[in-house]
Amino acid sequence: MQWSRFYPEEETDRRSLKQVSHVTHLNSALNVFADGRIRSGLVYDESKLKEDRIQVTWFSPNEWQYGYRYGNVRLDFDWKRLVS
Repeated sequence: MQWSRFYPEEETDRRSLKQVSHVTHLNSALNVFADGRIRSGLVYDESKLKEDRIQVTWFSPNEWQYGYRYGNVRLDFDWKRLVS
């Protein structure tokens, strides 16, 4: 997949991303602020990432109506800055 598909280009581009978020629990969020970075972790679900013991950090462009599944603190990031 090419990153250029997801670079913000025009306001009218439906695929353009302006912001992504990392959702975490309060204790993990406090560690992010103390460490000055988001730490990656191992995947424990049934995906291919688990087989290779790859550490990941999840980001999402989604806004959820009834709260977030992976925590109660949302940290927002500018997508274009993250990928450049």
